Amino acid sequence: MIKMLIRTEDLRLLREILEIRAPGRVRELLALVLAGTLTHADRAQLCELIGAEFAATGLGADSEPTQRGRRLEDLLDTINRPNTKGE
Repeated sequence: MIKMLIRTEDLRLLREILEIRAPGRVRELLALVLAGTLTHADRAQLCELIGAEFAATGLGADSEPTQRGRRLEDLLDTINRPNTKGE
């Protein structure tokens, strides 16, 4: 497992997403994020949830990312970074 650093504002956004999209796993997944013990599968699940939130709320009428969409993209990059480096 690779320890990742996550900013406070990203953690708040992740909590918001989890409360909407995976309410039964909020505490569990946030604890794994904070402990730096996410597995590849955990990160993949978080990426799916963030991607779904981006599709639902991250694009404007012009199909370009809104401010929220850019924040979601940044969060996705942070969560997915260890997957792109190989675990």
